[in-house]
Amino acid sequence: MPSVQIERVHRLMTEAAAFYNRNDIDRAYRSCCAALALKEDYPPALHLRGLCEWRRGDPALSAASIGRALELHPGDARMLHDLGCVYSARGMWQAAAKTYLGAIALQPEHAASHVNLGSVYENLGERNAAERAYLRGLQLDSRSVVAAGNLAALYEQDNRLEEAE
Repeated sequence: MPSVQIERVHRLMTEAAAFYNRNDIDRAYRSCCAALALKEDYPPALHLRGLCEWRRGDPALSAASIGRALELHPGDARMLHDLGCVYSARGMWQAAAKTYLGAIALQPEHAASHVNLGSVYENLGERNAAERAYLRGLQLDSRSVVAAGNLAALYEQDNRLEEAE
């Protein structure tokens, strides 16, 4: 690929990330598609396009895009985490658990993967595993409101009121 084309792809991806961070999902999506038109199967563009598809309300398409990015760039903890989020949103609990565990294996200190795994375990009825995941998430990020809230709710449901406080 000529260097001019590579520079254009990088510019489009910088643009796409800026749009995404400003919550301009449609423009981020279009920039990702333009980058993919220049460099087909470019993992960062597929990943970000997948996130845009998720935000646009198409989790099936999102899973396909992020899944393809992972095929091309296996072992990316962030992509695995994001795919776990998509699977969770679709109620695909076993697939979500597997991807979060994969993300944690690659990046054990990523608190959000532990917290999200806890939610998956709750949906699977695995309350002890959920508790362990939430506790690990809180160890890694003591300010995680989601982990603290989910753990407190779990304790309340088990009538462990002192721990819930």
